[in-house]
Amino acid sequence: MFTIDWETENGWQSIYRIRDPPNAGWTSLAHTAPSNESPPVTWFEWSFTTTQDGLAHSTQFNVPYAVCEPLSAGTYRFVYWGLDEAALGYKFELTE
Repeated sequence: MFTIDWETENGWQSIYRIRDPPNAGWTSLAHTAPSNESPPVTWFEWSFTTTQDGLAHSTQFNVPYAVCEPLSAGTYRFVYWGLDEAALGYKFELTE
């Protein structure tokens, strides 16, 4: 799972909102089964077009996330987290 946050005077704020939130009757919780296998060594790469439409996405439950406001120059961060690990983040500057 991932999010993109914008650094504001009040701290980090998500750029996303849920467009037409469904009444799915579930919560955003997950369960993982323990495994004795070592995880594969893998690199992940995400490519985004830094526009409102380019950063919109759907989740595994097909919930459509939209970007709240037009993107402006500033400091942002991409944050990825797994189910049982600490979040990993990468801060970047949007200049135009």
